[in-house]
Amino acid sequence: MLPWAVFISFGAVTKNRTARGNLAKQLGKEKEVADLPALIAKMTKAARISLYDKTTGLFTSGSAKQLSYASQSWMVLSGVATQAEAQRALKEIAKVANAVKPGTPYLTHYYVAAMIKAGLNKEAKALVERYWGGMVAKGADTFWEAYDPDNDKLSPYNFFPVNSYCHAWSCTPVYFIRKYPEIFQQ
Repeated sequence: MLPWAVFISFGAVTKNRTARGNLAKQLGKEKEVADLPALIAKMTKAARISLYDKTTGLFTSGSAKQLSYASQSWMVLSGVATQAEAQRALKEIAKVANAVKPGTPYLTHYYVAAMIKAGLNKEAKALVERYWGGMVAKGADTFWEAYDPDNDKLSPYNFFPVNSYCHAWSCTPVYFIRKYPEIFQQ
């Protein structure tokens, strides 16, 4: 057991077929990761029981049952949601007026990735064009740290002129265009 907190993604983990498993083998730490598949199965089951609302088709977060694009994206990308649940959740969250929306290219990147995983390819392409294209339409030649197409005054620093206007998430459109040419180059 490790003496510090460890983030464990819900991705399928086996000792021999994943990067984690291969790394553990190279480090002689296979025994330390042997229990991860069972832990992941337990966490996945708990997430499905505690966080998934079958009526709305959405995953909630916290005791207040917050609805957010982030929660839907993480549950899709982690493999907690089935393909049908993923499609439904990603479509339904857009209909929830008080859902916590992405305010940054960071989360929007993962929302697009979740759409692709769910098979919502047309929607993913449209979002990249609308979101990053929206910054270009407003004069950007690099992409911003925080951006909401409907709120030009959004700033992570609580003062709209202060924003990073050349942020690392500038690479997102190029990443998707190159990784998924069948979606983004058509």
